[in-house]
Amino acid sequence: MLVLAGHLRAWQRQTPYAKGTDFVFPSMREHGRKPLYASTFVADHLRPAAKKAGVHIEDGQRFGLHNLRHSLSNWLVNKAKVEPKTVQGILRHSKIQTTLDLYTQEDSDETRAAQGEFLTAVGMNPTVQ
Repeated sequence: MLVLAGHLRAWQRQTPYAKGTDFVFPSMREHGRKPLYASTFVADHLRPAAKKAGVHIEDGQRFGLHNLRHSLSNWLVNKAKVEPKTVQGILRHSKIQTTLDLYTQEDSDETRAAQGEFLTAVGMNPTVQ
């Protein structure tokens, strides 16, 4: 959280629209009077940043802010071991089933180890990455 706050402070120092009432990500074309459209943000900033970070995204493949919600849910539940009810609140889901059944996938080290054992048992040489 502190890293994000640091990035937002740095952005506030360089944006021409830094008043407390301004949009965090304003439309420069609209001279800060409107927020940046989500599709513009994804095309101009999020998608290129994800590719630069090594995320494999095919041309034409959908990738946007919604993917980040799924990734956040997955990471919080599986890696950070945050209580699912807390994750439900963060994502503002009305039902825990939405958080667990639709947004979170099994991604534990134990699952990967079990899959590796199965592949070994059937004569395949697994490489866990």
